[in-house]
Amino acid sequence: MNHFVPWDIRVTLDLFLGGLGVGAFLLSVWVGRFDDRERYSQIVKVGAFVAPIAVIVGLLFLLSELGRPERFITTLFRVNPTSVMSWGVFLQGGFVVIALLYALKVRKLSENPSSGAAVKVLGTVLALAVGLYHGLLLSSNVARPLWRDGVFPLIMLLSSLLAGIAFVLLVSSITARRVSSASDAKTGYPMSLARLLAGLTLFTVLSLFTWYLSLLNAGLEAAEALNALLTAYGALWWGGAIVLGLIVPLVLLLLYILSSKDPQADNLPLAVGSAISVLLLVGSFVLKHVLLQAGQVNFPGLF
Repeated sequence: MNHFVPWDIRVTLDLFLGGLGVGAFLLSVWVGRFDDRERYSQIVKVGAFVAPIAVIVGLLFLLSELGRPERFITTLFRVNPTSVMSWGVFLQGGFVVIALLYALKVRKLSENPSSGAAVKVLGTVLALAVGLYHGLLLSSNVARPLWRDGVFPLIMLLSSLLAGIAFVLLVSSITARRVSSASDAKTGYPMSLARLLAGLTLFTVLSLFTWYLSLLNAGLEAAEALNALLTAYGALWWGGAIVLGLIVPLVLLLLYILSSKDPQADNLPLAVGSAISVLLLVGSFVLKHVLLQAGQVNFPGLF
């Protein structure tokens, strides 16, 4: 078995930060439609500003890993419609431009709720496309059984959404707490968004379970690849990505949601919400890192 991996942690950082930016943008646009605009204004602002910055920083890590960053420029003029990587150059570039325009509009705090509707719609489409692109780019490599399963792009997108939402809620809640004399519970996570996190986390767990079963029944190559992941990264995978990164946050979210007497009015306490956000962020990073590294393992005689 050859454990040489051509893509290092900088690619993981690109996948993680790019996905985080996608999740931040989508959350900002979505909560911006809520009637209680004052309650969610900080979330809208943080999400708008985080989105382009996270994607740009991720791309810088990717360019540094490529060895010859100038090749990124040449792809703008040498378009290959059949190349997923070629799609990504335009999708990510377009998303950064739209995300920056959206951040400028949020900064101006326009009184017209419908202002920038076209930017929001186009940004949402591009954000979802970029989120799926990360998984499609890897799954397009059919020689890598861990990546080529049809559920894989969905797992990458869901992990990105969790990271983006968790980060925005963490930052917006902490900043709101610093400028407010309200109690920890009053400045915590809105219960409506805690329920969103719970739903996405549960869906991610179910998607991973489906992916796992699919690999077990996909033949020798897939079984060997899954075994390599569990052998080389088992503790990190189960402990970091699954238990601490998904199961523990899901249990905490469900406990507070089910015990809430008024889900529309109550907040998830800041201390609990912050712990959940940190766990989700760590879990998303570990999940993407393990899948990227384990997916590159070569097996002589198989592929």
